[in-house]
Amino acid sequence: IAKFDKTFAKVLRMLATVYLEWDVEKYQDKAISAITLANEEYVHPSGICLELKILLKCGVTWNTMSREERLDCPEIGKALLMHIELLLQRGKELLAKQKIENLITGCRNGKQLSSETLDQLHLLLWDKAEKNFEAEKYQESLQWYNYSLNFYSPGQLDKNLGKLQRNRASCYLQLQQMEMANEAIKEAERCDPENIFTQFSIYKIAVLENCEERGAVICYSILCIYNPIEENYHAFFPLKVLSDFYACKRRRPITGLLKEFVLFFFFSTAWNLALECEGYPPLMKDFFVLSYQLSEYCTSDVPGLIGKKTCLLMIAASCLELGRISSDSYEQIFDLANFIRHTVSSKDPTDIIMLLYEFEARAKLNDPKLETVLESVLELPQIEPKALQTIASLAMESPAYFPFLCKKALRIALSLLRKCQDTDIVQCSQCLHSLIQLSLPTGVLEMESQVLEEAWSYYEDTLVPISFQTGSYPEVEILWLLTKAWNTGILLYSINKYTEAEKWCGLGMSFLRHLGSLQESYEAQVRWHFFSLNQSLSRLYASSF
Repeated sequence: IAKFDKTFAKVLRMLATVYLEWDVEKYQDKAISAITLANEEYVHPSGICLELKILLKCGVTWNTMSREERLDCPEIGKALLMHIELLLQRGKELLAKQKIENLITGCRNGKQLSSETLDQLHLLLWDKAEKNFEAEKYQESLQWYNYSLNFYSPGQLDKNLGKLQRNRASCYLQLQQMEMANEAIKEAERCDPENIFTQFSIYKIAVLENCEERGAVICYSILCIYNPIEENYHAFFPLKVLSDFYACKRRRPITGLLKEFVLFFFFSTAWNLALECEGYPPLMKDFFVLSYQLSEYCTSDVPGLIGKKTCLLMIAASCLELGRISSDSYEQIFDLANFIRHTVSSKDPTDIIMLLYEFEARAKLNDPKLETVLESVLELPQIEPKALQTIASLAMESPAYFPFLCKKALRIALSLLRKCQDTDIVQCSQCLHSLIQLSLPTGVLEMESQVLEEAWSYYEDTLVPISFQTGSYPEVEILWLLTKAWNTGILLYSINKYTEAEKWCGLGMSFLRHLGSLQESYEAQVRWHFFSLNQSLSRLYASSF
């Protein structure tokens, strides 16, 4: 299809050339129609040049085009626009501005451009204005925006006009022309009153004019409009500027509408919006940061401090969620943890959660300071065994691998559980399960006596609650202990360590009578295997003598 378009455009250019060379005055319309169709099918430099050549041959000059009665003619409008573009590309801005001013004069005299040409001209003017604004040439940017404004009719209502007026207001603000900025933003509000960026511009002007109460009301109204979850991204902006405003004014007393209950409203709004962004951690984190920044201007009593720490905790949680996607966010958790340690002195339940977040982040990054976090946890008053079990789990969660810290945390957790008045046997069994799992050798090369002794000691710990608290130890755990001990004995037998093999298989047999309802299913099978093992060992001992 593309090849056909090129060929068809080439044929049309040739046809337009024929009309041009034959009799341009007689076949003017046909020549223009042919070249217009050609350029619509496939744009080529030769087609553009030919179109300009035909227009010039028809007696249309650059100086008379903008004064032509038929400015709405698409061909003439395109030619004028193309001429302005070429002048700008070649750096002849003064001449381009002169052509634009001629067009403005023509439009004011009723010689309107076609809607398509006018849209393209607006895009061209806005592009120039934006580039000048980015280069901090605000006066020049304003001039290009003003050119665009001159093509709108007085009293016209259009959202693009609202955006244009906002851009003009931004230029005036940079030029510190507050009165002109106010006029521009009023026009923007007339054209597009519910636009958040219009309200944001009004807020900026209110802040710069030190009209604090008006600014607070505007922020309040914006948040009332953009509270639904689908508009959370928009609601972020008024909260951000409000927080920045307080940061600038923090040494001044809060008066008027900016009383503490209003601050609490903004704090609560940021908090609630953060919770609604649960599925989008980056925005969730930003809202919690804003919530914390706003809480800085509330009271500093104990509930207030806990609220601030909770904000920091939620920021850390968001960073942790982001860190699971990209490890860069883990570093922010370290900064938050240090900040809490050095600035917030109140002790509350958030301390342990923050330390758990820090432990996970350092574990994932294989950080050498990981053990110091565990020590900080142990220094906390009334530490819960569950927290230590969580640390043990995090120490072994891929890509982390810290068996030493895992076992240390589990041993302390087990010790704390035993000190409780009502010992939780199930939790004890879980700790012992993990300790045995970590201690038992997994292969022939790991069958060292020191390793086996450690595992044996944990097995002995299990026998106390199993023997003296009948029925309280989970049967599934007892079966697991039996199986593990038996398999260890068989592995030792395979490497000719017969004494140790008999010892471990005997240990496995000792759990058989505690199986309860599962005993019948396993007793005959285990006893037969143990009998066979004893016979084999007896023959081996006999042959050795």
